[in-house]
Amino acid sequence: MIEESETVAERLANAAKSSELLSDVWSLPPAQRLMFHHGMNVNDVDGDSTPGFDGDKFDGERFIDLSSSGIARYQRLMYANGVKGSPRRLLIVLQGMDASGKGGIVRHVFRQGDPMGIHYHGFGKPTAEELEHGFLWRVERELPDPGWIAVFDRSHYEDIVMPHVYGTYPEDVWRGRYDLVNAFERDLAASGCAIIKIFLVVSREEQKRHFLGRLEDPTKYWKFDVSDLDARERWDDYMAAWQEVFEKTSTAAAPWYLVPADNRWYSRAVVSELLRTTLKNMNMTWPPLEADVDPAEARRRLAGA
Repeated sequence: MIEESETVAERLANAAKSSELLSDVWSLPPAQRLMFHHGMNVNDVDGDSTPGFDGDKFDGERFIDLSSSGIARYQRLMYANGVKGSPRRLLIVLQGMDASGKGGIVRHVFRQGDPMGIHYHGFGKPTAEELEHGFLWRVERELPDPGWIAVFDRSHYEDIVMPHVYGTYPEDVWRGRYDLVNAFERDLAASGCAIIKIFLVVSREEQKRHFLGRLEDPTKYWKFDVSDLDARERWDDYMAAWQEVFEKTSTAAAPWYLVPADNRWYSRAVVSELLRTTLKNMNMTWPPLEADVDPAEARRRLAGA
């Protein structure tokens, strides 16, 4: 129906209507139900739950398929505006314990868009070069260009959580980073970059199941690392560190969403919904022809070419 509309205005209106109808499958939008608020505790989030979505795996996967066309359409719209000078862009931060499904989110949700406008970067242990700069230096190098979506698999928050858990920096150093991060994200949002920060909440039982699966499947050996077990043994320390992160850095400009992730189809559906509605709410229109372009003259030259 959208593609058959005669005018651009009609197509945009139908696209918005389609997106709204799709959002109606949620009894409460993820942007409201899963956004972190003070008084909320990550330990109270049931990783096996599917809040706001009453369907099953089949319904969730069908939702993602339907949502994909909207994501692709809005992404093209943002990209076109970026080419013409709009500063609008989008940063998505994916965090979570090992085996929480960050890689699956990237593969299943972001394949719905045009790879020409999506930048992915996974953050690991800082390199020697990165350690010579401030902790935000390596993050700033990977930020999205105008019109682009950047996906961070882990992020600058590792530089707060890891020293919090392991004491690799003095407490005053890593605690001082809360204010730096908030100022960084506030300025980023003010410059036209929307920010979605997602923490995938996986249960210890589900993580154990995935770890055992990696040990039993030769094609997944490469995913297993003994350090993952070390982190698992400090689960409570990690949860306490992340809880403080949410309390200190979930802001109006860059809120955190705590997404149950034992059911991968559910967490992927949530991210798909957050992505689509964020792009839709940018309220963009297709850029017009440049002022110096005369369509009639262009057609005349093409006719004679």
